[in-house]
Amino acid sequence: MPLTGTKQIAQLEAENARLREQIAARDADVARLLGLHERLIAQIVGMKREGFIPPPEPVELPPEMQPLDPLIEDAIAQRAFDRPSKDHLRHYALELLRGKNEPKDVAASILDGAAPDW
Repeated sequence: MPLTGTKQIAQLEAENARLREQIAARDADVARLLGLHERLIAQIVGMKREGFIPPPEPVELPPEMQPLDPLIEDAIAQRAFDRPSKDHLRHYALELLRGKNEPKDVAASILDGAAPDW
């Protein structure tokens, strides 16, 4: 419904004031973030001057070190009695997984004691 005269002007002025407040709040946020950004950059530059060397980018773990399916991990935990036997069972599990076996089948094989002796 179209507004007329003074009522329309009052509503437009109220809307204009509301929008100006929003813009002022956003401007304040941007100014705060720019200040934080400048402080961060100054800290980084200072650290580099002091000899800081960032660590290398993380690399993907080799398959032997990546976590296995929880079913397999539980089976290994139940059967392994020391670190070498745990490593042996992990190697056995990885071999079975490379052979396209399902994790539940690999876990069952470990629990059945089917891993070859070494």
